Amino acid sequence: MNGFLPLTDGPSTAYLFNLAWQSLIIMGAAWGVSRTLRSKSIPLRRAVLVGALIALTLLPAVSALYHTSDISWNLTALFNADPSGEWTDGQRPASNPALPGSEADTSAARDKSKIAPNRASVSETTRAPAYPTPAKKLFPSAETMNILIVVWLAGAAALLVRLVYGWLFLLRLKRNLVRLRDSRVTRIVKTACSVLGIRFRPAVYTSRILESPVTFGLLTPRLVLPAALHTTLTDDELRSIVVHELAHLSHKDLAIGILQRSAAIGFWWNPFVHAVNRDLAVRMEEVCDNRAAGESKGPLGYAECLVSLAEKIHPARPIPGTVGIGHPRWSLEERIRALLARTPSMATALRPRAARALGLYFAVALFLVAGCQIFAKNWEDENWTYVTFRTSRPAPDRFDGWTFFWEVPHHDPSAAFDYVVLDQREKRYCTYHKKFGWHMGAPTRSDFAEDFYGGDPAVLFGSHIYFRIRVAAGSMRFSSPEDFHFAFYEKDATGRIDRHRPIQTINALAETSELEAAAVGAEDLSPTLHVEGGDEGCSVTFLTARNAPDHFDGWTFYWRGPEREFGARLGYVVTDPRGEEYFTHRVRGLGYTQCVRSDFSPGFAGGDPSVFFGDQIRFTFHVDKGSIDFPWYMAFYFAFYENGPDGKIDRNRPLDVIRAKVKEQS
Repeated sequence: MNGFLPLTDGPSTAYLFNLAWQSLIIMGAAWGVSRTLRSKSIPLRRAVLVGALIALTLLPAVSALYHTSDISWNLTALFNADPSGEWTDGQRPASNPALPGSEADTSAARDKSKIAPNRASVSETTRAPAYPTPAKKLFPSAETMNILIVVWLAGAAALLVRLVYGWLFLLRLKRNLVRLRDSRVTRIVKTACSVLGIRFRPAVYTSRILESPVTFGLLTPRLVLPAALHTTLTDDELRSIVVHELAHLSHKDLAIGILQRSAAIGFWWNPFVHAVNRDLAVRMEEVCDNRAAGESKGPLGYAECLVSLAEKIHPARPIPGTVGIGHPRWSLEERIRALLARTPSMATALRPRAARALGLYFAVALFLVAGCQIFAKNWEDENWTYVTFRTSRPAPDRFDGWTFFWEVPHHDPSAAFDYVVLDQREKRYCTYHKKFGWHMGAPTRSDFAEDFYGGDPAVLFGSHIYFRIRVAAGSMRFSSPEDFHFAFYEKDATGRIDRHRPIQTINALAETSELEAAAVGAEDLSPTLHVEGGDEGCSVTFLTARNAPDHFDGWTFYWRGPEREFGARLGYVVTDPRGEEYFTHRVRGLGYTQCVRSDFSPGFAGGDPSVFFGDQIRFTFHVDKGSIDFPWYMAFYFAFYENGPDGKIDRNRPLDVIRAKVKEQS
């Protein structure tokens, strides 16, 4: 048993979709505020956008803190007129499993007393219950959520690959850099660092690959100029370029660029993230332009420098981890017009008091938005159809491992399907998620032990165990619910658990939304079905607990290998309702409890199946000497199939599943 976390896991899905709409609120509000402040200073607009990016980066952790705690503002009622949901049959599901001594538990005992003690009558009483499905809500279904999350992750993966490609280009660029040792450039860079308050003077390089100046490197910053560009620039033009590039370092624009790309990858579907990134990129350039204009001949002189520079360089395409004076999505005309329009106000930084007030505002807004939960963390309990089985009496006071034997119910194949185990206090013992691999109608065993799955079994000693089977969309239908039961084991002399020999088996009671704790087992099951035989051997006949369907194209008998005397030969004979032999087979090399499927269809084995339509099938096993022990605590059952559109039998989709019962022992 290898459990894995599916994309439609309830708590995880609720967390992701809460995170999604919270990111829309934060980035949408930041973009709207930035547009509103168009007449205000550039540093203020830049600070608003940077604060939104920092809040978005912290949002997953803060939202997870709220999600795992009980402190949140659940806004479900604002989006759903009836949070409890309506049920198609007018009944509400049991919100909690019935505890011993409760009204549901008393009702379970009362219903159990009404059922005949033999297993055949139990099958007739509780056969194939159909469980109701919640009416559609305004929330997406689990299947829709699964698709959306797959698209989310696929888009993020594609952008991550693109980012890796950009970083590889940057590595290639670094290998082709040539150190520039020009006294004039060194003097200008040293003066600019002193003016901007930069302690660590960046090294200056030239490159034949780049067509525009750029700066990169968080820890060891580097200023890169196109090859021979410095020889064509005047001192004023070179000073303007150097001040602009170093202003990016002074304002930590390299770190902000990393936040921008991370947000664009993680929330690529959010249009406000891209709008904020575009707006912020322009604001960062404007702040650096203001700084360069202030250190040169003013805005008009800097505008002339930009025009002269545009004749000698071309805007570079964005490279991850770099910033530069050239902006590919901002035309020179727009840049100069914006520069001259803000001539009266050339601010480059916020005042300390305004920066602290803005930081406090974003901190409060972050915690308020992250605490608003549209999808509650118990989304799984509100949107899953489930049936809870519990032990009919408390478990033993001591055991080292246990197993729940059950059948996979019929459900929507595209829906998420799993189970949850709860202890006496309704505390989750474990959750097992398996989206694929369970055939509907197939018998299943879920094993639990301290060193295997589920953890310490001591929490279950002497108490009831609740086994909740869930499906995320649609309804469930159990073919033969009387085969559900619990088995408990102790370690043998070697310190291992022998699951072929349980110390105790306890039948299960089902608590469903349409039946009041319907009894699905009438008595405890024996660990094995033992038939004593002598020198002539013995036989055991299994037959369908009820009549087969009126029409089918093929059928299968699922059974487990019996334990028999060494050297004894095992075989089986299938007889039709008239007592005539339909098929015979000798079994070789079969181990004890090994799962076997015997398939029958025209042209394969057994011939025409119509002889069984609407009647019973008899399946007789025989050994030529000694006794035989069938593991009766494991399910034996018949499955019937119809041909699919391609004319072939799909044995993953049975038409009907019927439990097998023992008819004769000789």
